[in-house]
Amino acid sequence: MATKPAVRVVVQHGNRLFRELLAENLARVPGVAVVGTVPSRTRLAEVCAGRTPDVAVFEADAGGSDPLPAPVRLVGLGDGGPTSAGTAAVVPYGSGLRVLLDVIKQAGARTPALTTRERQVLCLIGAGHTPRQAAAVLGISPRTVENHKQQIFAKLDVHSQAHAVAHAVRLGLVGAPAELPGPYPLSLTRREREILAAIGAGHTTRQTASELGISARTVENLQGALFRKLRVHTRTAALVAAHDLRLIEV
Repeated sequence: MATKPAVRVVVQHGNRLFRELLAENLARVPGVAVVGTVPSRTRLAEVCAGRTPDVAVFEADAGGSDPLPAPVRLVGLGDGGPTSAGTAAVVPYGSGLRVLLDVIKQAGARTPALTTRERQVLCLIGAGHTPRQAAAVLGISPRTVENHKQQIFAKLDVHSQAHAVAHAVRLGLVGAPAELPGPYPLSLTRREREILAAIGAGHTTRQTASELGISARTVENLQGALFRKLRVHTRTAALVAAHDLRLIEV
């Protein structure tokens, strides 16, 4: 039986210690081959052109506009700030090595691209819309939405809507609100608005739980649902996204 080729990875980060430790840990993983480490986006572009890696892990929050060769899949490391166009996924620093490895292997496996319509459907169902509501927004029938869902499941190799959304978000495959026709039809529940207001007031999870008369775990679950709707990973980014979508006034 032929051995499956290793995913070839280049690592870029401005912090030398972090860069070398990350590369060392990745190199120990079966199925992953680190073919270079570089400190800057400029050097990353040069190494990608010369060593043709499958995946480039880069410092997403550092900015930079050096173009990378199209075949290379970009996996950013960051905390929710703006990143480069074409990035397949952004992994928060706090996610841990196991999540990063999963994303690298998925990116290296060349997950089939979703069509524009499939991305729109996934964006809507990920925000909590039913197939009938998604159909109304997109001007198609609920049956067509269900057909798109089945195509999405097949492409992502998943068997449930929740798994498809989680998988697509992690890989950066879900369409942005701007890809939807017309205004983004996202609405927040009363509780989610209360959570958002508490975030804006700078309250901790424990303070919010006490004020709303619910458990800290419930606050965390509501905040997670809010983040998924807004396509963000941090409390600050949630406030910015909610303001941009005119869900709140600041």
